[in-house]
Amino acid sequence: MASPAHLNGDPQASGVLSAPIASRAAATSAEPLSSGPIHSIPIPDRPPVGYRFREILFGIVWAIVFILMRASQMVMYPLSFVRGGCRRRYWEFISRTKSVFAIILTYLSGSTTLVMTCDDSIDLHEVMVKNDSGVVIGFKFDDRAVWIANHQMYADWIYIWSLLHLSDLASSLSIVLKASLSRVPIAGPAMLLWKFIFLSPMRRSSAPAELNEDGTVKEKARRAAVKGTWEGDKEATGNILWNLGRRAMNKAKPEKGGEKGKEGKVALLMFPEGTLVSPLTRPSSAKYAEKMGIKDCSNMLLPRSTGLLFALRTLLPTMPDLSLYDMTVGYPGLPPAGHAQAYYSLRSIYLNDQGPPKVHIHLRALDLSTVPSLGNLQPGPDEKEEYAKKSTKPVEDDAKLTDKERGEFDVWLRGVWTEKDALLEGFYEKGEFECREGQRVEMRLGSRGIDDWLAIIITVVPVYVAWRGVVWWGKFFGYWK
Repeated sequence: MASPAHLNGDPQASGVLSAPIASRAAATSAEPLSSGPIHSIPIPDRPPVGYRFREILFGIVWAIVFILMRASQMVMYPLSFVRGGCRRRYWEFISRTKSVFAIILTYLSGSTTLVMTCDDSIDLHEVMVKNDSGVVIGFKFDDRAVWIANHQMYADWIYIWSLLHLSDLASSLSIVLKASLSRVPIAGPAMLLWKFIFLSPMRRSSAPAELNEDGTVKEKARRAAVKGTWEGDKEATGNILWNLGRRAMNKAKPEKGGEKGKEGKVALLMFPEGTLVSPLTRPSSAKYAEKMGIKDCSNMLLPRSTGLLFALRTLLPTMPDLSLYDMTVGYPGLPPAGHAQAYYSLRSIYLNDQGPPKVHIHLRALDLSTVPSLGNLQPGPDEKEEYAKKSTKPVEDDAKLTDKERGEFDVWLRGVWTEKDALLEGFYEKGEFECREGQRVEMRLGSRGIDDWLAIIITVVPVYVAWRGVVWWGKFFGYWK
């Protein structure tokens, strides 16, 4: 549930890492640091890189990208007030800006190779998309799915977004992020329009509640007490997820000509660990494991099950064909139980050109019918119309869950994380995720050709048209010569 935290002032994201990381990473290497490839050397121990011009240029490019992206969204905003086709076209355009952003991210990550492996739950040859020359150019995954992954460093979401772009799912992506990122200038409002979900830290409020004369809690006091907590975020999160599911499966309204609308796509990305693995978070995970009497992970943090359970229970009633994909992400050059952020920061990747030469993603499909605490969530014939009109239903259903059901789901998710931890253990030993023959493919990240460039051009056209309109208007009324 985290992402580009460098935007929020995190020192690790900018390449300034604490001494414990460097010393720990250096201690795990038996060879001199200068003897290995640059990506296998902790960032503080690498020779200085004098790329000041590159840093300035990169900053200018990103500023232009975000400003144009936000400007194009604002230019099209009036269409959202017009019911019917205009409003639908507006949201389609907003989704297109999300896809264009993914294209730019993928292009900037072009020096990296994606290594995809799968277990027996997925036939890799069936999901690969090839061109006429037999070269793999993308993937075809289920249109409606929740994607979960371990969180190793701040760039995780970028490589996963690039994978979803190659799977034609980037425009449908919603990422669960920490609430502070919604306040980032320019980028924050854009992500809100992209239907990204922002959650506060999982904590409870200790503020006393004000009561009415009849003993009930005042609504204003209740909202203030739960602000910044999961209880406060639950209603907004449920509303977003409910709308995602409803719109995706809303094909009953006929379009012009009597044809039914197409089913939509949904790709919800979640990091159940809540934050990345670091010297600050590892002790918290170990302390929790000791308190609960459970085994801690060696290469990851123990997952938090509350958000994932809520998301699955909210989406399943409107999307009976929902899938659940589990991604285990690994980066080369790390020692066992190492911290990826000590080797790959956003600064080192994009400013110093020292990103991972390969990003390994091991994918498997989890059978939702075997997941506990989901039960039969499909609304009955008499409930479908009510559910379609009531966005508060997810919160009401969540309140009915017993502690036993929540505990069963938590045990199941910890089991998934135990399997992922073993996968990472093997990855650090062999440098690859173990898989059957034929279940591995490599693909270079980058532009997919003219279609990607046309998508970028089409997105900025409204900004140009609006600018020309302002110029014409000024000249017509004599404000400009």
